[in-house]
Amino acid sequence: LSPVCLGSLRRAASINAEYMGSIIEGDSDVSRIEIKKVQGDILELIVSYLKHHKGKVPQEIAKPIRSVKMEKIVEDEWDAKFINGLSKKSVFQIILGANYMDIKSLLHLGCAKIATLIKGKSPEEIKKILSEEDDVPEEKQ
Repeated sequence: LSPVCLGSLRRAASINAEYMGSIIEGDSDVSRIEIKKVQGDILELIVSYLKHHKGKVPQEIAKPIRSVKMEKIVEDEWDAKFINGLSKKSVFQIILGANYMDIKSLLHLGCAKIATLIKGKSPEEIKKILSEEDDVPEEKQ
């Protein structure tokens, strides 16, 4: 379970008001919420992402992915550093959490990161990359 200070999440999540509204609907006195399907450390990362963007939806990531470097894919350099600083396991957990919380821009950022790992690889290489145990966060690609 991941209890979070509602004020912090509410301010950060103006990017996703529909999700927040559905959580607190009918309970104006709520001061804490629990997001049961997202681990606390991953929820902290999600809140960090939301706080950085301050309610503004970031520029959409162009598809198909045209580079293996996140810095060339995203408009905001912070996004590239944020996602590149995470282990592969954390990126997958971010994808799951962003999907659960309906934060499309973060979901797309995580998916783009995974796409950069497998772009141009053979099926065997892709299978190996996706089945490998967790790794340390990347330095610079």
